[in-house]
Amino acid sequence: MNGVAIGPDSQKNIDALKKADFLVVGEIYPDETSEFWKSPGITSEEMKTINTTVYRLPCAGFAEKDGSMTNSARWLQWKNAAVAPPARLVWIRTSWRRFFSACVSCIRRKRQVPRSYPQPHVAVC
Repeated sequence: MNGVAIGPDSQKNIDALKKADFLVVGEIYPDETSEFWKSPGITSEEMKTINTTVYRLPCAGFAEKDGSMTNSARWLQWKNAAVAPPARLVWIRTSWRRFFSACVSCIRRKRQVPRSYPQPHVAVC
């Protein structure tokens, strides 16, 4: 989802991103959020003062994944992958899955969260 392009006040989103220490995005193409410092109205002098570090994670496009989707007519449809994702992406996805599983375990241990919580953000928020 493009965080800068959605909502009634894009400038408010851009101003918030300017203050962030870092931003992690998973996009197959650069968009307004992953390159927010290039937004209209930001001068080259102001670009130099923005200290937000942007981490771009490699992602697979919709054609590279099996799964369900809902179209604009609200039909739930299953689609098969048209092409395989790059081998490098499969390895990275597995590594991130392990990393996030370790994070979930750590949060549950520290906060003594019961196993009934399906996601760590339920207990953290």
